[in-house]
Amino acid sequence: MTRRSLPAAVAVVLLAGACSGDDTSDPTSTSSAPATSTVAPSTSPAPTSPATSVEPTTPTTSSASSTSQPTTAPVTTTPVAIETVLQDLLDRYDDAVTTILTDPRVVSDPASPAVTAYLALFASESTFAQGALASWAQDATESRSYRPGPGGSMIDSTLVDVTAASDTEAAFTVCAVNSMQVIDAAGNVIESSGGVTFVNATAVQVNGDWLLRDLSQSSGDCPRPGSDP
Repeated sequence: MTRRSLPAAVAVVLLAGACSGDDTSDPTSTSSAPATSTVAPSTSPAPTSPATSVEPTTPTTSSASSTSQPTTAPVTTTPVAIETVLQDLLDRYDDAVTTILTDPRVVSDPASPAVTAYLALFASESTFAQGALASWAQDATESRSYRPGPGGSMIDSTLVDVTAASDTEAAFTVCAVNSMQVIDAAGNVIESSGGVTFVNATAVQVNGDWLLRDLSQSSGDCPRPGSDP
């Protein structure tokens, strides 16, 4: 059985990994301080001191009004929303790539449902998408196709972290787990591939939809298949 390295475009598209973090910063428990201040007026023996003890209760109302002012709620909801959108984008990417790898001959027809579904996930200026299609077209000319390996699926992608985001662009990291076998026209296994890849990715918003623009292999920590994350 001969072996050669998988095409670079195929190696990078195999995404998967860890869970995204969830930051929650909402410290509003300031009512405990006024509770202790009410003890001091009760210890003064003068009968007129309760009149002055009304003053410690007024900070309680002012602190309540100040705690209702923070504007952190929109900040915490935005990352959660974009993480959900990007993970859905990765899931659809996995499905589209798996369909093409199963029979790379579909690349010969730019209007095929498999190709149009794949390109629909990318911004029009993406050079990565066209490079991957060219690599798979070469596989087709060599009568090479792919099937899942022992891992059970060729591609499994999971968002790791959103490193930067605006209303129109997001940079994020992905861990890529792949398990596949390359077969020839007779159905013989000629190559196999499996492992984890750390990927830097960029997505942009076009006409209200988030689309991939670039995927590039990078160095980073990803759990190995079968290990605890």
